[in-house]
Amino acid sequence: MTEEAVTFLWTTPEDYPEELIGEYQRERSGDRFLMRRGEPLSDKFKTPVVCFPCPAPRLESIDDLVNTALTPLVSRRVQDILRAVCPADVQLVAAKVFASDNREVPDFKFVVATKVVAGTDLRGSEYHLVPGTTEIMGFTKLRLRPNTLPPDIHLARDSEYPANLLLSGELRRALLEAGCRVTLVRAEDMTW
Repeated sequence: MTEEAVTFLWTTPEDYPEELIGEYQRERSGDRFLMRRGEPLSDKFKTPVVCFPCPAPRLESIDDLVNTALTPLVSRRVQDILRAVCPADVQLVAAKVFASDNREVPDFKFVVATKVVAGTDLRGSEYHLVPGTTEIMGFTKLRLRPNTLPPDIHLARDSEYPANLLLSGELRRALLEAGCRVTLVRAEDMTW
């Protein structure tokens, strides 16, 4: 199978420094879980605020700011690729990003997938459920369904496990060719 035909997961690198993780300000921001539903947000969604415990110059050099909302918060360079490759699949939500010196770092936006697909191969995956429910809490092994993303979708949330942000091989290639520093892995390469 070619790289173009593979579906990838957008994830956080295992070695991402804790001092670079931003705190999503829940009391000052829209509900972070709405950004993971796989549908466009309302114009009434309250602008997200994220505070980072490091200086602004450090943040400005990063393409994907890891944060406690667990939704990609990306640089203009990544935004440009998303707009070019999959404008119908993404809503870019402006955020107020603050560094440790209270300086606002401009131009970062949250990636909100506007599509949902049934991505998880439930028979081929190993997972555990939220007690008392049929909702997946986590995986020990994840397998995605063949042809997870239709040819016209390049970015989507997984209906079985909305924490999974899925992207096409074409989108992955465009991000990497542009030099964007984002972590995109095959499901079978994930460590849980």
